[in-house]
Amino acid sequence: MPTSNKKNLLYKASCVALAVTVFGVINFATASDAEARERSRTGSYTTGKGKTGSFQSNASRTKGEGFSRDKSVTTDNGKTYGRNTTGSYDKETGTRTKEVTNRNGNGYTTSATYDKETKTGSKTVTTNDGKTVTTTGTAGDGQRSGSYTTGSGKTGSYNSTVTKDDGTYNKNRTVTTDDGKSYDSSATYAQDKENNTMTGSRTNWRGKTRGGSVTYELNK
Repeated sequence: MPTSNKKNLLYKASCVALAVTVFGVINFATASDAEARERSRTGSYTTGKGKTGSFQSNASRTKGEGFSRDKSVTTDNGKTYGRNTTGSYDKETGTRTKEVTNRNGNGYTTSATYDKETKTGSKTVTTNDGKTVTTTGTAGDGQRSGSYTTGSGKTGSYNSTVTKDDGTYNKNRTVTTDDGKSYDSSATYAQDKENNTMTGSRTNWRGKTRGGSVTYELNK
């Protein structure tokens, strides 16, 4: 069985409950923010189970240099979940770097290169405790596949597909270890812009599915 660190590196996140779902809403609802130099969003949400809370997202970007995003979600019982992401791009080497820090201090950094002509690239993910995994492969038209190597010498392969159509996002991913074991995960999200509602579900490699709906209201 893969270790928990290995799973975190490969999938970058496990299926957590409300906080990640709401982060997904913020990402989906503000996808066009990528072109903005500075953008702040605040609002409230209600889940399908009646839970309420608020969220805030601040983003800044300098074309050709980098970006910074701060997101936080506060639940109706006063708990706050936050995430900070910073990124930069080295034009000379073609390397993109990203650093993610969660509220509890855990996080990871990535360093990636990509050749648009050959559609090949590589990425190294490093956790705060020094664990690493490097992937190399191809990416294009919603399809990604290749191989990985961990810092401890473990190897394997991965394959993922992503489709986006009319407000619906689907992702399926398979990781196969060097001893032939395969682990599948999937995620589906759909946005109803007219009613400000996001529904979605995620199934992890254990086959456990979590999902629900969130209705959000953006402050003007």
